[in-house]
Amino acid sequence: MSAFRNKLLDSIGPTAGFWMLIPILSVVHYREFFAYP
Repeated sequence: MSAFRNKLLDSIGPTAGFWMLIPILSVVHYREFFAYP
């Protein structure tokens, strides 16, 4: 079971990291876009 979970995390890891970056980049872009009225 542990090996299966590790295999699943290995296959999902990079994608999860990518999806975690999107909200951060969106917030940064949002703040920069609305910084100057």
